[in-house]
Order: sequence, then structure tokens, then C-alpha cells
Amino acid sequence: LVIEPRMLNDVSEFRRLIDTECVRLTILNASADSLNRLKEACDNFSNFMNSINTLDEDTQKTIGDLDYKFHLTICELSGNLLYPLVYKAVQEAIKQQICTNFVSRWYYNRLDPSNQEDIDRFRKGHEDLLKAIMDRDMVKAKRITSMHLNLNVMKLPDTKKQGS
Repeated sequence: LVIEPRMLNDVSEFRRLIDTECVRLTILNASADSLNRLKEACDNFSNFMNSINTLDEDTQKTIGDLDYKFHLTICELSGNLLYPLVYKAVQEAIKQQICTNFVSRWYYNRLDPSNQEDIDRFRKGHEDLLKAIMDRDMVKAKRITSMHLNLNVMKLPDTKKQGS
């Protein structure tokens, strides 16, 4: 699947709805033991992010896979059987959206190293969200989810509305 650039906005809107609801349900429904799966997914993502020096195709694929796995795990822990199925159905679009946003920030930060904090926030967003979920802090988790998804969104012009 190769998504068109304008579809990135659609994927972002989809993720804002699904991810926010799955975080809410995970806080309500996930057992403390099952949250260990989420911690493992978060640790795998963070450890990889801390180890990268270059951004080749394999690195981009791994970032997409690990980021996706973290968010899929939240869907699975929500207790709603449909959310993970829907998330899996559009996984390639989600992974492409993740990679597109990360790659743009990577190269932007290489041009202006003072913006390295964008890359750090990308990684830290997962860690902060994990902590809020484990603390069962609904308000904080919702705020972090919103900030994390908005940070990862490169808003593209909406060409659908321009032609109307």
C-alpha cells in the first residue's frame, strides 16, 4: 500500500479518534499484569530510538514497526475486540504516516540541530503515555495522547476542499 500525501491527514484524523478511545478503555479495563506488555513495547521503541544514528530504510521500517506495535498494544488492551482488528486493517497506512512524520523531523533536525528536542519528544511521548496509563490518570493520558499525535502530524494542505 502506498498512500497519497493527502491521505496522511486522513490517517492522522483516524488515529486521533481510535488512539484516544483505546487509551481511555485501556485505563479502565487493562489489568496491571497486562500492562507489562505495553511497557515492553514502549521499552523496545525507546531503546531503539536511543540507538539510532542514521536513518536508512531498515531504520525507518523498524521505527514504524515499533511505534505501531506500541499503539496496537493499547488497542488490544482496551478490551474492545474491534479496535485492534480495525487498527490491523490499516496498519500499512499507519506505519507510513509514522515514518513520513518521523523522517521529516529527522531531516529537519539535522538541518537545525537546535530542534533535536522534536526527536526526543517523539520518543518521550510513548514513555509519558505509558506512565499515565499505568497510573490510571485519564486526564493526563488524554492530554499526552493529543500532544503526541499532534506532534507527529505534519499537516498537509487539504486538496479535497480546495477543488470544491
